[in-house]
Amino acid sequence: MGINVDSKDLLQILNIPKRKVFIIAFAVMLFTGLVLFLPEEVINKLYLNGIKNSIGTILGIIFLISTVIIVVLLAVLVFDFFKKKYIIKATKNRIKNYLLNCKNKAVIDIIKSLLRQEDHTGKLQINSGAVAELTHRGIISLTTSNNPVDFGYDNEMYTNYFLQPFIVEIIREDSELKKKFNLK
Repeated sequence: MGINVDSKDLLQILNIPKRKVFIIAFAVMLFTGLVLFLPEEVINKLYLNGIKNSIGTILGIIFLISTVIIVVLLAVLVFDFFKKKYIIKATKNRIKNYLLNCKNKAVIDIIKSLLRQEDHTGKLQINSGAVAELTHRGIISLTTSNNPVDFGYDNEMYTNYFLQPFIVEIIREDSELKKKFNLK
C-alpha cells in the first residue's frame, strides 16, 4: 500500500498565496524557536521537556527551514514591490515620450478635446485610426464594455471613450505637455 500523489494536488500546494505561506512559516518558526531557545524551567512548566530531548534535531531543522522560507518570501515581496514601481515609472516615461514626440494632428486633437471635458470623456469615432492608436497605447479606453454605438452621417460609428486618469496626471505634471495640449 503506497502513497499516491497526483501532480494536480502538488500544483495546488504550490499555488498557495504567499501571505498564507508566510503566516504558516512564521507560526512554525515561532513554535520551534520557542521550544529550542526557552530556558529549561519554562519548558518543564509547559511539560515539553521530553520533546526537546527526543526530537530536538528535527525541531532545529524545521526552525531553519521555516526561517529560510520567511526570508525568501520577504525578499520576493520586496522585489515585487520595487518591480511594480519600476514598471509604473517606465510606463509613464514611455507614454510621456510618446505624447511629447507625437506629430499626428488627429491624436493631438482627440486628447485636447477630452482634456476640455470636465470628466475627460467624449464620443469618438470607433473606426478612426487615431482612436485605435490611442486605445492600443492605453491612453484612452471605452467607458464600459457594452457601450451603445451612435451612427453619424455616412454610417460613421461613435461611442464614449475616456482619457485615462494617469494620462491627465502626466500632462498636468509636465510643462511641455501642458503647452502642447493647451492645458492651463
